[in-house]
Amino acid sequence: MKIKVLIGILVFLIAINLATIGSYLFHRYDDKPRMGLDRPPKREMRKPRFPRGMDREKRKLLQDLAREFRDSVRPIHETIREDERRIREQLLAEQTDAAMTDSLIEVISEKRKKIQQKAIKDFIEAKKQLTPDEQRVLASFLFRHGPEKRGPKNTAIVAD
Repeated sequence: MKIKVLIGILVFLIAINLATIGSYLFHRYDDKPRMGLDRPPKREMRKPRFPRGMDREKRKLLQDLAREFRDSVRPIHETIREDERRIREQLLAEQTDAAMTDSLIEVISEKRKKIQQKAIKDFIEAKKQLTPDEQRVLASFLFRHGPEKRGPKNTAIVAD
């Protein structure tokens, strides 16, 4: 009787080990991203550096201008996020006020228009301080690393 119990326990443990190994291999080679595993590698998470086709002082100047631009539009982005939150609340409410959501959409579009106008104005100002070759390098850099390449952030209006 002892032998039969020991053999039963041994078979049970072998089955558990095989199931564990099978689960590991299944999830290891599964194409679906798992929570936390779908992050890009660290090298892709870094911000792109400014173009190398110009001297160090001009790159520093452009970095300072970009930092000033980000700092100046940060409050506008925060109000846009607040307006988007209010739209989300309106859509999730029992009675949706279409006029209010339309007005919020108009407000958001005006704020985004201000950001784009400021970006263009700042680009033109920065361009005045660069040579034509450096202007081409900067333009190609911005088109390669611009916001349309990174995708929109916090613009989806979905339920949390």
